[in-house]
Amino acid sequence: MKGTTLDREYRAMLRRDLGDYLLKIGPLTKEEKKELLEWVAYGHSVYENSYTLYDDSGCPMDFINGLRIGNEMRDHPEDFIWSDTAANADCSDADGTIPF
Repeated sequence: MKGTTLDREYRAMLRRDLGDYLLKIGPLTKEEKKELLEWVAYGHSVYENSYTLYDDSGCPMDFINGLRIGNEMRDHPEDFIWSDTAANADCSDADGTIPF
């Protein structure tokens, strides 16, 4: 079945965001880049992370920072303070875009 216009537009947006993100995020390991490309290929935004982690302001972490923190949490759980509450933060910039 052919994708809808919305599907094509959404995937095009994900690709644009990926290109911008790769320019901003800095050096990645081969494994990080592989995981990022797979994440986006499955239809996820670079501004989301698979661990559902949030930064100190309560906004979702981008994929690479979430991946890095998630790996640290897995490898060194004793270094983290665990909380069951999520912050109710306004996570958009003044122009309404999601920061990273």
